[in-house]
Amino acid sequence: MSHEYDATVGQVGFRIILQLLDRDPLTQYRTPANVSAAVTKEVNLKKPDATTKVYTGGDVTFTPAPIGIGDGTDGYIEASTVVGDFDQVGIYEVAGYIADAVTDGPTQIAKINVGPSLR
Repeated sequence: MSHEYDATVGQVGFRIILQLLDRDPLTQYRTPANVSAAVTKEVNLKKPDATTKVYTGGDVTFTPAPIGIGDGTDGYIEASTVVGDFDQVGIYEVAGYIADAVTDGPTQIAKINVGPSLR
């Protein structure tokens, strides 16, 4: 029996990459959100025991973005795990949070499956 995990307990430097999308109300097409003017840009991580960590300011890397031009117009935000972030086996939930003059609120939730380490 094999298990597939996104990350392992104790992993440092795991890149959590989110692309925020806007949905056109008429066509329902999704396009990258322009988050370059956002006052608040966060990546929120919820551990299996319901404790949370918020990556903001210097913890969130916007330039260069993993893909695109990295100036916020392509909707990408990211965070990188440090010691203690992945300290439990289980399902972690992650979501972005953006606030600017027009938008204020969380993004959809994604899941990261963290498995045991062999070390």
